[in-house]
Amino acid sequence: MINTSSIDELREVISRFRIVLVAFIDKKSDYYNIARVLRFFERIREPSIYSIIFTITDSNRDRVLSELGVKDIPTIRLYVDGNIVLEQYGVFDSYNSNLYALKEGVKSVLKSRGIRFLI
Repeated sequence: MINTSSIDELREVISRFRIVLVAFIDKKSDYYNIARVLRFFERIREPSIYSIIFTITDSNRDRVLSELGVKDIPTIRLYVDGNIVLEQYGVFDSYNSNLYALKEGVKSVLKSRGIRFLI
């Protein structure tokens, strides 16, 4: 998992890896629980999912919102072949709730695209 606030680095990773899970957060977000959820997806046996925590700062906020179309913070997106295929706005109060909701969403989206999801 990488941490970045660079739009160029984010775009480069999305173009290089088939499946990318991105959490867009800011300084008010619960970094610890969001990072734990993303780490779960990095441990999946199949498919390989690359994860990024993208921190929105005061200096890049306007550019991120306009260029990437992020509408709410935190937002978690799943990209497959460079396309957004899943978007979750906000998070729940507990790690287990966040993990369950995102795991079910990711599993469903990948299955609909013929991609096996093995834990």
